[in-house]
Amino acid sequence: MVMFTNSSTGKLKKLPPRYNAIIMPLVLSILMSCIVSGISTHDQHGILHSLLRVLDGCLAYLLAGGVS
Repeated sequence: MVMFTNSSTGKLKKLPPRYNAIIMPLVLSILMSCIVSGISTHDQHGILHSLLRVLDGCLAYLLAGGVS
């Protein structure tokens, strides 16, 4: 079930069931495309290894007192 926020009350409401036949496949298709392209990009360019090196450097900078 897809939910959305009502701007006046801030509460979550469900979409009517007739929209589930359109929205859910669209959301799942986008999600699956992102996962597949992310895995493909990682396999080709090693993004995860590079990201971990960058995050490791940032963490070392923060632990060394780089931020005042």
